[in-house]
Amino acid sequence: MKTKFILFASLLVLLTGYTCRIGGPAANDGGVFRSSDRGETWTQKVFVSKEKKKTVTIGNVDTRVLLFEPGNSSTIYLASEANGLYRSIDSGDTWSKTGLNIGRITSLDINPDVPKTIYATTGQSLFRSTDGGDKWSSIYTNTLANNNLFNTIVDFFDTQRIYLTDNIGSIYKSYDGGDSWQTIKSFNKPVSILKMNPIDSRKLYAAIKGGGFQYSGDGGVNWLSLQDGLKKYQSGDIINAIAFDPVHGDTVYLGTNYGLLKSIDNGLTWQEIPTLIKHNTQSIRTVTIDPISTQRIYISTDTIVYRSDDGGQTWKSLKTIKSTRTITQLLVNPDQSDVLYAGVLFIKK
Repeated sequence: MKTKFILFASLLVLLTGYTCRIGGPAANDGGVFRSSDRGETWTQKVFVSKEKKKTVTIGNVDTRVLLFEPGNSSTIYLASEANGLYRSIDSGDTWSKTGLNIGRITSLDINPDVPKTIYATTGQSLFRSTDGGDKWSSIYTNTLANNNLFNTIVDFFDTQRIYLTDNIGSIYKSYDGGDSWQTIKSFNKPVSILKMNPIDSRKLYAAIKGGGFQYSGDGGVNWLSLQDGLKKYQSGDIINAIAFDPVHGDTVYLGTNYGLLKSIDNGLTWQEIPTLIKHNTQSIRTVTIDPISTQRIYISTDTIVYRSDDGGQTWKSLKTIKSTRTITQLLVNPDQSDVLYAGVLFIKK
C-alpha cells in the first residue's frame, strides 16, 4: 500500500507539477492551548459546538494572531491561517466564527477606546468591524497585483491613526480611522513585523524580512537603521518577535535566530541574555513579558516554552505543548497573569 502511494505521488508531480505534503501536522493538534499555572501545564482549548453526535472544534486550525479585547480579557480573537476569524467570549472555553469568514487573516488590531471596532487584513484588503466582529466592511484595497497587506496597528494615543504594511515594504498611515491613507515609508523588502511601543506610540520598530531592523521615534516620519548594533550576533537580525518592557519604555527584547537580545536604549545597542538554549541553535519564536509581574519573561522555540522569574537571570524549561505545530503566539492574561494562551501554526521546514 505504501509503495502504491509513493508511485501515485510521483505520478502526480510529473503530471501537474504540484508536490504532496507528506509529514504535515496532525489533524487536530492546532488551535489554542491554555495554561493556568504560568506555563507549567497546558490544555488544548478548541471547542466550538456539539452537533448531534459530532463535536465541532478548531483543533485543525492554524493560528496566526491571538488578541485580547482591550479591557475585557474574557474575549479573545483568533486570526487563522486559512479559516477566517474566530472569537471566544469565555476565556477560550468555546469559540465561534465571526462575520469575517475569509481564509487567511494576516493581521488584526482593536481600537482600545472603542473595543468593538476591529481592523483585519486579508489578501489585498483591510476590513473594519464596528460591532465586535459580526459585520465587516472593506475600507482599503491595495490595487497593485499580488501586493498583500500585513501588520495593521491602531495608535493607542490617537486611535484615528492607523498603520499598515504591504509585502513590497511600504508603510501606510491613516489619520482618520482608516478612511484615507498615505505612504509614509518604502523599504526595499517586506516588513515582516511592525510593532508600537506600548508606552510611547511615536516609537515604531520594523523588522525587515530576510534581515534588517528599523526604528522611528516620530510616528514613522523618519527612520533609523538599527542594523549596526546587531552585527556581532550572527543571525541576530533575523527577527521573529519584538517585545517591550511594560514599565521601562526604552527597553526592547528581540527573539531572533541567534537567541534572546535586549536593549535598554531603544535598540541602539544590544546585549545577549543567556537562556537554556545555546545561541544559534534554535530560533526563538516568541517573547512575552508579564504585564503584572514584569520581571517574568516567557520565550518559546517551536513547541517548548521557557520562563524566567527574575528578568532573565535564570530560566526554567516548561512542559512541551502537545502539538506538531510551531508556537507563534504567546499571551499573558492582563488580569490574571498565571493564565497564558499559546497559538500554534504549521510551518513547513
